Amino acid sequence: MSLPLDTRDTAILKRLAAGQSLKGIARDDNLNACTLKLHARILRLKLGARTSTEAVAIALRRNLI
Repeated sequence: MSLPLDTRDTAILKRLAAGQSLKGIARDDNLNACTLKLHARILRLKLGARTSTEAVAIALRRNLI
């Protein structure tokens, strides 16, 4: 399954690709960690990935980030 990514999805993927953790992203953006984890789960579903690392790899292969 591959659904379109929005700008928030792309921003999170870029930050994950740069090595930032979900907790770090949540802290920097003043978000609850649970909120960002839910967003990351939806992002993984959009890309058909099982992990955030796999989501980044898929996004890089598809030139999405």
